[in-house]
Amino acid sequence: SHYLGEETGRSVPFSKRNIKNRSFLFALQVTAGETKEIYLRVENHICIFPLYIGDMKSIDEKQYPEDTLYGIFYGISFIIAFYALFLFIAARELYYFYFFLQVIFFSLYVLIYTGEASQIFPAFTLPVIDYGTVIMSIGVIFVYLFFNAVLNSKKKMPVASGVFLVSAFITAIAVVLYFAGFRPVATEINMVISTIVFLTAIILYFYLKREKIIRLIFIGFAIGFVILIFWILMLQNLILYTPFVDNLFMVQDMWWMIIFSVALGLNINNYIKEKYKAQKESLAYLEQNEKLIL
Repeated sequence: SHYLGEETGRSVPFSKRNIKNRSFLFALQVTAGETKEIYLRVENHICIFPLYIGDMKSIDEKQYPEDTLYGIFYGISFIIAFYALFLFIAARELYYFYFFLQVIFFSLYVLIYTGEASQIFPAFTLPVIDYGTVIMSIGVIFVYLFFNAVLNSKKKMPVASGVFLVSAFITAIAVVLYFAGFRPVATEINMVISTIVFLTAIILYFYLKREKIIRLIFIGFAIGFVILIFWILMLQNLILYTPFVDNLFMVQDMWWMIIFSVALGLNINNYIKEKYKAQKESLAYLEQNEKLIL
């Protein structure tokens, strides 16, 4: 028997793929009524690889709705990332910069997860694609630092701040463990820590009744986390794969970006109002002093 071998993957550049597509496609030389043996070897730390057989027209039709969603996601990410960077430059508040970084790292992860990175990234950077989980974890670290910075800007709560800072530190340790080859341990650590942060966000939402902006951020995070749970369960093979569940990470990421940017927009609006009020009071005070002098 004669067998033909072909290899592909996220780190294989488009120039070396027989079929130029973000998915992993193989040309099957099978005619109607013919029987052939095809062996598929899959190497991945996440056991998800839905299989489809069809012609390019049917594959393009299947990918079209997803490509539309991806385009919307990348557009929103681009706008919000530069919006956050602009707010940081204008206000010099660190939480705007943390928000910018989390948007960047989550967008990079989506590029890797959807297979778009192999088409966009230069060939010499493609080995980074094998560490998509690390890139996502770094984005999560900046989420925790973002929460801590926002909380400290409004209210001093050492215990809550400690939770966020320790969570960021332990997540960084999990990244090191991932590089060291302890991937299951790193995954378990990330799940435990993210659950603790989720519960902390719920508690702060009900506790900080007068801090509307912070409450919006934390409830937005909590809702996004619940959405994300279904995607995580799919990755662990605990629920069935569907295209809808497969794209839930992107949906919740867009949810977080929109909610967080709305909250930060309200925050900068309040900052402008407070600054205007302070200037007005200062001007009134100067006018009163002038009258006293005269």
